[in-house]
Amino acid sequence: MLVPHRTFSSPEYRYGFQGQEKDDEVKGSGNSINYKFRMHDPRIGRFFAIDPLFKEYPHNSTYAFGENRVIDSKELEGLERIFAADGKFIGKIGNSQQIRVMNGSGSVGYIQNQISIGNNTNYTPNERKQAIGGLIDNSFEGFRTDEDAAAGFAWKNNRASVKAEKEFGAAIYSVSLSNNDESNIKGTTNNSIFILGDTKIGNKGDVSFSDLLKGTEIDTFKGMKRKIKMPGILVAFMHTHALRSRKMSTGGGGLFSSDQSVSIRFNVPIFMSNSKGELWRGDFHIYQHKGGSQERIRENISSKYKNEDGSSSIGIESSNP
Repeated sequence: MLVPHRTFSSPEYRYGFQGQEKDDEVKGSGNSINYKFRMHDPRIGRFFAIDPLFKEYPHNSTYAFGENRVIDSKELEGLERIFAADGKFIGKIGNSQQIRVMNGSGSVGYIQNQISIGNNTNYTPNERKQAIGGLIDNSFEGFRTDEDAAAGFAWKNNRASVKAEKEFGAAIYSVSLSNNDESNIKGTTNNSIFILGDTKIGNKGDVSFSDLLKGTEIDTFKGMKRKIKMPGILVAFMHTHALRSRKMSTGGGGLFSSDQSVSIRFNVPIFMSNSKGELWRGDFHIYQHKGGSQERIRENISSKYKNEDGSSSIGIESSNP
């Protein structure tokens, strides 16, 4: 529980305990942390759903956090298939279909060793979790499509963007993957996966798309910071409209003067989420024929991420309905 008058919080920084996303609207500032598979209440050090890995740790409570070692342990979010930055398959942990692409930190041999530790029950649960945690910290989450990547960005950033009254943005990259046996890889599009670059925070009117192309700074396995080039190739941009029009911007003669000009300049789609909780795709670099004329393509794709009851299947929610 936060101590009154002894804490500081900025709307630009959305993370809390162990670097996980805060959800202050649930139980107040700092009292609810959004892990990938369950919500955590740091006031009591407990989750409100069972551990998805509970079958591997029968000696633990299914609601425990980090084996009750809240100071030196890192809670893991899931098990993954691991690929190198160049797209080559390295190994997998458990039976999950999730895909992660390493950021280039650590040799293949070292990564394989960490995967081996994560899979080996002869190691202690804490040693296994530390090995898996290092792999997760030094890799990118993979999405099946560019639209899924944009939706994932919106889920993590749209509410914070509206609250901070600033635009957030990221570049989307495609990484070609390969198995040792050259088989089709589940969870991909033609054996390609999509990853998000660093999240950049702009101002009320825009975010600098040129900044989105500057690579990313990583913490290596050895605890050192290093600037790297993002794996894969640039295939799209994603950003939020915090206060501006809920529609994608067009016109303007400058290089980054509008959503349309960015899409045309880089010859890639551009995605946008707005304060209404909508997700838009703009293929301004492509023309479509409509009513005897040509128009740039833009589309509201929010319905692709809705459940049957109308709720968002991946959490694209509006802070300003």
